[in-house]
Amino acid sequence: MAMPLDDFVAMLSDGDRLRVAEDGEMYPNFEVWLASNGLEREALSTAITAEVDEHEISISSIELQIAYKLRLAKGGGTTNCKDFEDALRWISAAGSRVLPRGRRDSTGRRVTSPPRSRP
Repeated sequence: MAMPLDDFVAMLSDGDRLRVAEDGEMYPNFEVWLASNGLEREALSTAITAEVDEHEISISSIELQIAYKLRLAKGGGTTNCKDFEDALRWISAAGSRVLPRGRRDSTGRRVTSPPRSRP
């Protein structure tokens, strides 16, 4: 059953995280919450666009997706878990697009080579 929008906004304002799915369905779903710390704000400010069917949705960067999944796997204390497998899938799918964080050239594009030493 659909939740009234006022209730949805009130729960978000209270700091709750809400899962959204089509009425009567459990999957697929996505989680919604308001950013409450620096990492969450960074995820929003560095978001990328993913295409799903004929639609576009903003998601956190591939690097943050991988780091998040590895952190969850570390918390579980094993590499034999879904989160670790998800991180490996992200790495495999991203290939060379997973670049060192924070390295950008003068145009703002990410770069893969290490910075040059300056005399």
